[in-house]
Amino acid sequence: MQTQAATMPATAVPATAVKKTNIRWVVVAVLFIITAINYADRATISLAGPAIAKELNFNAVTMGYIFSAFGWSYVIAQLPGGWLLDRFGSKLVYAFSIFFWSLFTLLVGAVGFLTGLTAVGVLVFAVMGVLGMLFVLVWNKLIYDPKDHPLANAEEVAYIEKGGGLVSMDQKPEGAKKEGPDLKLIGQLLRNRMLAGIYIAQYCINALTYFFITWFPVYLVKEKHMTILKAGFVAAIPAVCGFLGGVLGGIISDALLKRGYSLSVARKTPIVAGMLLSMTMVACNYVDAESAVIFFMALAFFGKGVGALGWAVNSDTAPKQIAGLSGAVLNTCGNLSSITTPIAIGYIIESTGSFNGALVYVGAHAFVAIVCYLFVVGKIQRVTLK
Repeated sequence: MQTQAATMPATAVPATAVKKTNIRWVVVAVLFIITAINYADRATISLAGPAIAKELNFNAVTMGYIFSAFGWSYVIAQLPGGWLLDRFGSKLVYAFSIFFWSLFTLLVGAVGFLTGLTAVGVLVFAVMGVLGMLFVLVWNKLIYDPKDHPLANAEEVAYIEKGGGLVSMDQKPEGAKKEGPDLKLIGQLLRNRMLAGIYIAQYCINALTYFFITWFPVYLVKEKHMTILKAGFVAAIPAVCGFLGGVLGGIISDALLKRGYSLSVARKTPIVAGMLLSMTMVACNYVDAESAVIFFMALAFFGKGVGALGWAVNSDTAPKQIAGLSGAVLNTCGNLSSITTPIAIGYIIESTGSFNGALVYVGAHAFVAIVCYLFVVGKIQRVTLK
């Protein structure tokens, strides 16, 4: 027996399995925090909106254009941003982006000092600007392309790749020229029926987002007669519900995939259900109690969170060689609503004297998003460029 054991080939001895690292969850956490800071920066103007309108005597139309100012530059920068991502890599481009958007958020607060804006309005801008600039250090320390991450072992990279994730988004094939993608490929993306439906739906879903991060605090102050301080606290309730809805939407989608449902069913089910819930905001036109208004708005934004799977769908459909540019096209189309929604609501309020029509306008966007995913998008699958 001893002789037999001694002559057994080495391959017969089972190797110890190497346990995969879990740095991907740290990366997800960093991405979540950065995104939260980004959206908080966008919302600072809405919290200061009632004070700005009162102190500078701006009407609803003027405030609509002010709220849309972010959207103009944001949309214009999308395609160049996507090109830069594919040209220079996401770590570098995002680091510069985080720093400069935070710097300009801080400078908005400085403008407040020069114009005599209330200290509260200035302090929201200052805190968020400094926080974002400091977080650049965290970004540079923890974010890498998956294959290059110093804290990820080969087993974790293989696990990500097996699950369909892109592990070398910023890497070029050996010998390839380091240049941006052919912008003519945008035409192929826009001519694809599935992607067109996704882009239109993203525009509609984002209309809900931009109502909440621009006009919602003003709605609470002007329509429901809350103080600015109370409106700030109340506005946080739908935001929290939106976050919870976003988590739940992802859980539902992944659970459906694990149960064997198709990718199309797994993505469309939470999107359609979430948009149906979002339409309940129209019920606020028929209730007076503050608690009822808060409930329906929270329910609506919770639904918006559940249905906000546009980026998940983009990761499922984007051509691998132009992931940055594809995301930029989605974001460009989706964030056109950051321009149109604040302005349209401003005109509705100015012409009707109330927010009733504005809530119907926003709720209708949720309905159009449902139509897109049910009747336009079709089968969700990755696009192959010709």
